[in-house]
Amino acid sequence: MKHAALPPLDLLAQAAAYPQFAARYPLRHGYATDDIYAELGLPRPLISLEAPYFYAGNFAAEHANLVAVLPERAARTWQAGRSLQVIPLDIASLSFDYCLIWHESRHRDPAMKWFRDLLVNNAQTSVQAKAATHA
Repeated sequence: MKHAALPPLDLLAQAAAYPQFAARYPLRHGYATDDIYAELGLPRPLISLEAPYFYAGNFAAEHANLVAVLPERAARTWQAGRSLQVIPLDIASLSFDYCLIWHESRHRDPAMKWFRDLLVNNAQTSVQAKAATHA
C-alpha cells in the first residue's frame, strides 16, 4: 500500500481492504473499532484477527503482515524494537474513549474498587491540568 502522499481519509479507505488486527470491546451498539470507519463514512475494515486489548496485536501485526488502526501512543509502544511502521492520521474528529473493563466477579472487590477510583481520580486531575494550561 502506497501511503506517503495520501490524505488520511484516503489512506484509511485503502487500509480497510487489507487484513487488520482490531482491539474490539463492546461500546454502545457495536465495537470500538467499528466506530472509527463508520464515523468517517468509510467501508468496514477486513478484520482478520481480533482481541479485547490493543497490546494483544503487536506480534500478530508484525508477523502476519496485518494493518491496525489504534491510538498513536499504543502504536508507538508496539513499534519499539519491532519492524512496524506507524503512520499518524491527522484527523481532528478521531478520538479514543478510554474504558475500564473488569470481570463482574471483581465488581465489589474493595481492592479493585480502590484501583478504579485511583484511575478515575488521576484521569480527572490530568484533564483538569491540561484544561488549565490551555486556558
